[in-house]
Amino acid sequence: SNPTLVPFFSSENFKQTIDKHDFIVHIQAGGGFGHSHSGAVSQNGRLWMWGSNKYGQLGFPNPNHRFLKQESNVLHPTRVKGALFGKKVVSLSCGWLHSGVIIKGNRTEAIDDDALY
Repeated sequence: SNPTLVPFFSSENFKQTIDKHDFIVHIQAGGGFGHSHSGAVSQNGRLWMWGSNKYGQLGFPNPNHRFLKQESNVLHPTRVKGALFGKKVVSLSCGWLHSGVIIKGNRTEAIDDDALY
């Protein structure tokens, strides 16, 4: 059978932020009990994350986490930059309240409330 485009990745929000010559090659999901999150890696090594960011598991700072425990959700695939900017992500793993990536050259990075800001 022929591959089909996942409608979520065809949203206008996502199409405007991804290069037309870049393709998603890896998708991962993790979390649970209302803190689910997902991510995708493109062939050019870019990382896109969405879902719950309550514990910083998307790689975006959540200044409310430590004291207020407020939820922070990202509803659309959003490119992670910060400490990963200019680095080529080759693999992604989404855990319970964290994520991890492998950077080209076999270096690993943790993504949680204490990392990648």
